Amino acid sequence: MQTPVLSSSANSDAQPRASRSRKAEQLTEARDENTSAERLDALARKGGDIALAVAANPCTHPDTLDRLSRNVRRSVRAAVACNPNASMDSLVRWIPANPHGTRLLVYLTDGYGTFPSHAPEHPCLWVIAPGGVTDTQVPFGEVLRMH
Repeated sequence: MQTPVLSSSANSDAQPRASRSRKAEQLTEARDENTSAERLDALARKGGDIALAVAANPCTHPDTLDRLSRNVRRSVRAAVACNPNASMDSLVRWIPANPHGTRLLVYLTDGYGTFPSHAPEHPCLWVIAPGGVTDTQVPFGEVLRMH
């Protein structure tokens, strides 16, 4: 009577499947707005597509977004620059590395948060939401109020 032997290739196929499944779970977590800030920070350290998903999540903590704004992937840096939780400075840092014919920066914001420490090279328009900061609190550029 022969004893069945597990093939090493069958065993090795299970490992990549488990790895892909875990990555899919992590991507789902990274995109979920109910994932805690601490967990999003941990997921951001995984890199790749998971870091991109964390950068795009509007619930990601500003400190995590600040770290991701220095990521080597341009797509991650772009996602941070568009994230409503990112510091306003992240867009000012992103533009010089990705000029693409930029002529004007337009910020749609309530103005609450940390303004960039210096004016960008490009003209800047601040579109301030109702209930946002006063015009005198905007350090540079032109201010337009939404009603």
